[in-house]
Amino acid sequence: MESHDDQWADILAKATGIDRDYYLEWRRLKKNRTRLVPIDDKAIADQQSAAHLFRRFDVTKAHFDAAPLWDRRFEAILS
Repeated sequence: MESHDDQWADILAKATGIDRDYYLEWRRLKKNRTRLVPIDDKAIADQQSAAHLFRRFDVTKAHFDAAPLWDRRFEAILS
């Protein structure tokens, strides 16, 4: 993704149906390159909070538990 913006935009546009120009603009505006960091409780809580908003606004009726989606096995390497 980091060095293949056009290919990345094409893949996401095909997967989502959103115009590839949106993804290219997003990459252009993104100030920080992607970096891998250890997972912290705040990241999980932020995702859980977003899930609660989806339920609150009736985007979904399903309960969502964010914690099982996170994998902390690489924390030592990423620290």
